[in-house]
Amino acid sequence: MSASIEVTDDPVPVPVIEYCKSVTMNKLQFDAEVAAYKHFVARYRKQRDRQKRQVMANMLQYLVYSTEHGMKPSHALTDALESALEEEKEAKRQMYPLPLHQSIANVLTSSTHTKGRGQTTNWKMHTGTFYSEFNGAGRHWFSDWTAGEVLGSHVSFGSHRFHIGGATQRILKLLEDRYGLNFNQLEKDRQARKKARTME
Repeated sequence: MSASIEVTDDPVPVPVIEYCKSVTMNKLQFDAEVAAYKHFVARYRKQRDRQKRQVMANMLQYLVYSTEHGMKPSHALTDALESALEEEKEAKRQMYPLPLHQSIANVLTSSTHTKGRGQTTNWKMHTGTFYSEFNGAGRHWFSDWTAGEVLGSHVSFGSHRFHIGGATQRILKLLEDRYGLNFNQLEKDRQARKKARTME
């Protein structure tokens, strides 16, 4: 995995400078792309939502290090970023309570058995979205992940993937539909009871 790029313009990181050079043909174009990056940094500094900031940081890493697109900063850090933020908003709306999601994911990842090892295995969790090539390293899963990364989480078995995020969502939705539950409301009620007990 490539080194993470700090979102700063003091100074503009070398990988960003090199990337801007690679997608421009003259100084005027280069200056415009660097200016687009600096505008992105100013927007990042103003953003207070932790997950949105992470989406923005992810987009920067994806822009500079991915070989899948060839986008210029003036597009990736504006229009494409808006799409990424909308995707995160939708993922957040779909999410069940994170502690519940994480508990089920722990059960699923520890319920595998590899022949020859003689024991269950906690597999390394990976993730990714269309704007992120994050491999799960360096941040605690799932508390430091975006909602999109949580929903996109998976474990790899050779060339096969077990989509933990999607499986967890389907399990919880099935239980809600079958038994008339609302896990988000149940979690709010649980937190309220917990808070009331601490105040007694």
